Amino acid sequence: MNFLVSIQAHDVDDFLKWAGDDRIMRYLRWDTITSREEALTYLGKVAIPYPWHWSISLDGERSIGYVSMRPGQITDTEHTLVMLWAQITGGKG
Repeated sequence: MNFLVSIQAHDVDDFLKWAGDDRIMRYLRWDTITSREEALTYLGKVAIPYPWHWSISLDGERSIGYVSMRPGQITDTEHTLVMLWAQITGGKG
């Protein structure tokens, strides 16, 4: 069962698997994260402090992706939703 949980610093290694993957990150406006230290900095400054960033968790054990919602920049009704997840199928579908 997959579900959304608050992203935490202990998710850093799983986070780095997909945030460090150019094939996934090319669709986002932020750069590929290249080190564990950079991932911890991102989590600590961007993801963890804000309540609208979640980890997509597989059985509550590991983070397989990320969901964030950014409140409207221009109006209260325009929001941005970002979803990304790791390639966990090994190219098998």
